[in-house]
Amino acid sequence: MAAPTEQPAAERALQRRAGNVINHDVVRGFDTATSDDYYGRSFKLFQPLLLSTSDSCYSYPAVDPNGDYSGGLQIGGSQTGDCRDSAGQTYVRGRWWNDKYAIMYAWYFPKDQNWIKIKGHRHDWEHVVVWINNPDDRRFKPELIGVSTSFHSGYKNLDLTGDDGGMSRLIQWELMTPAAQDSLKNVNWGDANFPMGGNFEGNLGKAWPF
Repeated sequence: MAAPTEQPAAERALQRRAGNVINHDVVRGFDTATSDDYYGRSFKLFQPLLLSTSDSCYSYPAVDPNGDYSGGLQIGGSQTGDCRDSAGQTYVRGRWWNDKYAIMYAWYFPKDQNWIKIKGHRHDWEHVVVWINNPDDRRFKPELIGVSTSFHSGYKNLDLTGDDGGMSRLIQWELMTPAAQDSLKNVNWGDANFPMGGNFEGNLGKAWPF
């Protein structure tokens, strides 16, 4: 198992405020928690099943409640080396965007590596935006009307699969500890970007498919 790499002093100073770096496979994430209202029910109803193929890493928790965060994995060796022993973590945040309700689901992976072994980077964030008509299940039946997926800093329409995937523990952004939120927003994730921080609304604008 690779140890986290040393980072410049300026980055370490920033990240001390956000928590301590720990090995990717010891980060204990959050139990499933969503708000007890129609927003929370919609978050659960539309949570995607994540299918990990035989040549890909599983998703892992990126932070723990204390704000300690994953050091990720360096590139090299097998594409799936040291990254297929996690129950995962799904992060969710939602808001109205224009006349649709957007639900963003995000996953963290310790590395992004292709079969060439030298291509990729430590840390990876992927996310999907699910668009529904209205989460209010007291007056409406929430309906799926669109899906956008992250793709190399842009977005594309989702190709759905009939294959079964897995569901990891779902944690709502607003129910996370401030320490965990700070780490997610402030840690330098290298070539990857946490999509639900200060860039959340900008990402919804980029993902708008209508």
